[in-house]
Amino acid sequence: MRGGGGIVGIHSATGSERNWPWFQAVMGGKFVRHPKLQKFTVRVKDAKHPATKGAPATFEWEDECYYTENLNPDLKVLLVTDPTKLDDPKRATEYPGDKFGDSVPLSWYHEYDGGREYYIALGHKDEHYSMPVFRQQLRGGILWAMGLEKIGK
Repeated sequence: MRGGGGIVGIHSATGSERNWPWFQAVMGGKFVRHPKLQKFTVRVKDAKHPATKGAPATFEWEDECYYTENLNPDLKVLLVTDPTKLDDPKRATEYPGDKFGDSVPLSWYHEYDGGREYYIALGHKDEHYSMPVFRQQLRGGILWAMGLEKIGK
């Protein structure tokens, strides 16, 4: 990172190295918990990034919806979902409560410590990796983190 490189985090990457503050800051935050695997609607919040360029404005997805804390304030969020529409009996009494309103972040990017980071919380199921909407997310995020794709206007 410090030499201008990049890193890409997929799904449980925010659950790694939870006691290492630098890694949390690079990755964008620290995984806390998720409700059961279920279907939910994903909304594209920023369609100008290479990861989201050409993606539908919303799409249905089945996954674990990750809740992440200690979010780096420099994050630029790409994908969100509405946590109030999830089957999550613990949401009112445990993190995140109503912290995110109707937009819990699922994917983001930022520049940190001289490098670039892209993260997507989706990707629990093997079959996700053959789905075009997910593959585009990964491809665009990887190319941006490598410095090979720029963010559109």
